[in-house]
Amino acid sequence: MVPPVATAQDELSWRHRTNLVAGAILLMTAAFMAVKTARDALYFHGDGLQDLPKAYIGITILSLPLALAMLELMRRLGTRRTRWLSTLSAAAALALFAPFAVPGGGVAMTLFFMSVPLVFGVLFSSSWLLAADLLDRAPRAQLAHSYARIGGASMLGAVAAGGLAALTSTRAGPQALLGLGALLLAASAAVLALGQRRYPMQRLRNARPVRKPEWHDLVAALRDPYAFRLVLVGAVAALVGVLIEFQFYLAASTSGQTARENVGFFAHVYLTLSLVAFFLQVVIVPRLQTVIGIHRALLVLPAGLLAVLSGFVLGPAMLSRSLLRLTEGGLKSSVHRSSWEQAILVVPPERRPVTKLLVDGAGARTGEGLAATLLQLWLSFGSGGGGLMMGVPWITAVIAASLLFWLAMTLSLRASLSTCAALQVGGERRLDMPLPDT
Repeated sequence: MVPPVATAQDELSWRHRTNLVAGAILLMTAAFMAVKTARDALYFHGDGLQDLPKAYIGITILSLPLALAMLELMRRLGTRRTRWLSTLSAAAALALFAPFAVPGGGVAMTLFFMSVPLVFGVLFSSSWLLAADLLDRAPRAQLAHSYARIGGASMLGAVAAGGLAALTSTRAGPQALLGLGALLLAASAAVLALGQRRYPMQRLRNARPVRKPEWHDLVAALRDPYAFRLVLVGAVAALVGVLIEFQFYLAASTSGQTARENVGFFAHVYLTLSLVAFFLQVVIVPRLQTVIGIHRALLVLPAGLLAVLSGFVLGPAMLSRSLLRLTEGGLKSSVHRSSWEQAILVVPPERRPVTKLLVDGAGARTGEGLAATLLQLWLSFGSGGGGLMMGVPWITAVIAASLLFWLAMTLSLRASLSTCAALQVGGERRLDMPLPDT
C-alpha cells in the first residue's frame, strides 16, 4: 500500500500542532526552573539537607496516590480537560503559597519541596502526552522533527528562566521567583487549552471513539513486558539521579551562603546545565536519533554517566563529581528526555495515559524513595564518625551497579518489543509498524 503524499496544508498543520505543544512546554519548563531555583535556595539555607531524605521518602509515598488521583480525574473529566485544569490549579496554589515561603527546612518547607517534583512530574507527563495526541498520525520524519523542536523549546524555557533568575538574583528574592513561576504555569495552561480546542480529539482520530482510562488498564500495562521494562528503567534512572543530586545539594548546604545568595548560586548552575542541554538538543539529538535510533539513543545517558564515573578512580575526585552532575543534568534533559518520550509512543494509544503515569510517576518515585532510604540510613547511622563527606564510596558503588542494570534493561527494550509484536496478531504494534527507531 502506497502511503499518502503529504500536502503543504498537512505540513502546515503538523507544524502548527508542534508549535502549540512546544509553547506550552516551554512555559511549563520555565515555570519549573524558576520554582526549583527558589525552592532550593530556600530549602538548603539552614537545616534542609538533614530533611532531604525524608522529603524524598515522602515523595515516594505520595507519588502513587497522586498518580491514581490523576487517573481518576482523567477517567471522570477526560484526559484533555484534566490536563489544563490541573496545570491552572497548580499555578493558583503556587501563587497563594509564595508569600509564606521561608528559608530552611521544617514541615511546611519540606512539604513544599516534595510538592514541586510531584506536581510538575504529572504536569510534564500529561503535557508531553499531548504531543503524542496531536501528532498521532504524523509521518515518521515529521514526528522526529516535531519532538526535536518540542525538546528544544523545553530547553529554551529552562535557559530563559535560569538566565532571568541569575540576572535578578541580587535584587529579587526566592518569593518573587515563586510568583513568576505561578504566572508562567498559568500561561502554559492557557496554551494547552488553546491547542486542545484547536484540534478536537474526535476530528484528529477520524471520529474513532476514544475510551477513558480505566483501573484495569493499570494491570494491563504492568503485564506488558515493554511497559514493565520502561517502569524499571524509570525507577533506576531516578535512583541514580537522586544520589548524584544529593552530592550537589551537600555542597550548597555547607557553603554558608544566605537564601538570596543561594538564588544566584543555583540560578547559575541551572543556567549552565540548561545551556549544555539546549546545545545538545538542537545540534546533537536530531542527528543522533536519525543515525542510531530511539532505543539506542536511550543508552547514551547511562553509558555517559558510567564513563564519567570512572573519573572517581582515574581522575581528581572534585572534578569528577562536577562533571558527573553536568553530564546527568545535560544529557537527561536533552538526549534522554526526547528519546524517552518517543519510546512511550510504542505503547498502544488506549494505554498510553496509564503507562505514562506508571513510568513517570510510580516508577520514578519508587527509585527516588529507595535512594532516599539509603541516604536516610547513612545520615542516621553511618555519617557520625567523619561528618558529611561528598562522594563516599558506597554512593559511588551503588551508582555504578545501578548504571549497569540500567544499561541491561535498556538493551532489553527492543527484544521485549519484538516479542510482544510477534504475539499480537492484528494488534496495534507490529514489527513493520513505522516506529521512530525502525
